[in-house]
Amino acid sequence: MEKDVNKIVDEDIPSGLPLLYNSKELSSWLGISRERLYSLVLTQQFPVIRVSPKRLRFAKENVKKWLQERGWEPMNG
Repeated sequence: MEKDVNKIVDEDIPSGLPLLYNSKELSSWLGISRERLYSLVLTQQFPVIRVSPKRLRFAKENVKKWLQERGWEPMNG
């Protein structure tokens, strides 16, 4: 079952992970499938860095900002 990205709490954001995520790491962190992540990239102006046509990277701060702009507010921050 996938998480609702609007219900992610600040504790869900791993502090020890790198500043850039690949699609596998980010989809796991968000609790959604990679297919759903690709759909967000294509339809929701999800912040992505294209390393090559098939390699995507995601900046931690850009992802957090994108979630906040869509109504997500950290519970402890």
